Amino acid sequence: MLDDARLGVLSLCAVYAIASIGLTLLTGKTGQVTMAMPFFMGVGAYGAAYFGAQLGLPFGFYTLLALAIGAGLGALTGFLSIRLGGDELAITTLGILMVGQYVFNEWKTVTGGESGISLRSASIALGPVDFAALGDFTRSQSMFWLTWGILAVAAYLAGSIVVFRPGRAMQAIHDSERSAEAVGVNVRSYKIQVSALAGGLGALAGVLYAVLQQFVSPTAFGISTSILLFAMIVIGGMGRVSGAILGAVVVWSAQQLIAQESQGPVLSLFLKTTESGPGLMTVGAFNILAYGLMIVLLLMYAPKGLVSLWDFGVAKWRRRAG
Repeated sequence: MLDDARLGVLSLCAVYAIASIGLTLLTGKTGQVTMAMPFFMGVGAYGAAYFGAQLGLPFGFYTLLALAIGAGLGALTGFLSIRLGGDELAITTLGILMVGQYVFNEWKTVTGGESGISLRSASIALGPVDFAALGDFTRSQSMFWLTWGILAVAAYLAGSIVVFRPGRAMQAIHDSERSAEAVGVNVRSYKIQVSALAGGLGALAGVLYAVLQQFVSPTAFGISTSILLFAMIVIGGMGRVSGAILGAVVVWSAQQLIAQESQGPVLSLFLKTTESGPGLMTVGAFNILAYGLMIVLLLMYAPKGLVSLWDFGVAKWRRRAG
């Protein structure tokens, strides 16, 4: 069995995979570029902190509340996508992210401001099953099963949406809104619905992030997280639910490995452990550089992401086996 530290990394992989699935549906399938996904994650995380830790509501109830708020705010951003598109929509959603950062920092009675807020008192029990004390499991083991179980449900539902009529309508909107309208797709309605779904998934990821970390601060939901999520869906495979999961696992695991090895014999030669320390760049800057290089290489040699390499390998194996 993996130790608690590695289970914590895998649990966060599941959290970011849920947010990446929302971004995949909105950007990869529908073509609506948004930078605001960390804002929805923050809404979910602070919703968990307020409803769960401060008001003492049950886990299932405060999760549904946070999800509903995230979906409602997502629907509002969907109205923006009706009038805006492309660069204008991306810039507008970046503005939403910045407004969210201001609210998270200044609404101190709910968020705790820059100092953050603890969720140690928040319940994570679903009926008789308490994930804080699940049989002989440690908390890290319990949270691993909780996060990956919820990810499995989210991936199944998102995959079902993609396969059936809504998925075909989303792809039609992505390819050409005018052509989609010509074949009877209600573009306005689908944009709002997909934005609401993405907002809900982002808020769900935020709730799980909050209860997993037991602490929330505004720095977790800034522009760097938006870049991280985009790296995940591009590296994994744009427009594929499986690609979002694979990208989240690869990118987040790689980031944690770099952080762990930053003081090792190789990386310590050019990585700074502090802003003012010796070295060429910080660990965060090196991570962004690594994402960029990986994206460039994949776009050159595997434009459909890592999941396409998996598909190629499986197809080749089947041809040999057959």
